Amino acid sequence: MEQVTITSINGHEVKGKDEDGIEILVKKFDRISDLKVGDLVEGFLLKDDTNPDDFYLEAVRRFIQLREPVKCPHCRSLVILHPGCVACDGTGLVEKELYDRYYALATKLRNKIQIPYKYFEIENLVLVNISFSEDPNRYQEYGVYRRDEDGGYTKIESITVNGTRTQSPILELSALLMSISKQPLSNFESQIRAYDDKLTADEYEAFKKRFAAHEAAY
Repeated sequence: MEQVTITSINGHEVKGKDEDGIEILVKKFDRISDLKVGDLVEGFLLKDDTNPDDFYLEAVRRFIQLREPVKCPHCRSLVILHPGCVACDGTGLVEKELYDRYYALATKLRNKIQIPYKYFEIENLVLVNISFSEDPNRYQEYGVYRRDEDGGYTKIESITVNGTRTQSPILELSALLMSISKQPLSNFESQIRAYDDKLTADEYEAFKKRFAAHEAAY
């Protein structure tokens, strides 16, 4: 596969430069969540059907030089390497520091009951406690919001953090959150329509202030 560094993002037109400084059009870029200028992207160099003299890069994944890699929790939960895994882009490896953060959050969600509306931020996600009860014997539910391009947050999922009966519940919860974080928002179109729950950046800041007062008085 070829690599290009993203140099411009203008709506549906994305361009990058290869190691020789040649500018190349990038297609299928929506496969990569939160793509930004400066990202290094891997993909297949293909001829343009409309102009055989031109080439374009069909993006496959973001290239990340891992400082300290560990096995991908999603692939581990499936026992075998999953070539279509979005958590690790099919490499089977993720950054240890990032994995540790997700695992610590999954442990907290799994093992400790939180007060209503308690929220947690990690990468491009915000998880909000929407449980109806603080009884540890009942399901604890969290709404999952993804940051969008304008800095707001859109609800894309609702998860039960203590309902699984698998042998590795914390590992699987870590894998689920990492997978949700890495998928393009377009994968959640039906959920976004169903929840119809979006916070602008200002509304999210206002929510945090209201929660701080709520937590202090709880």
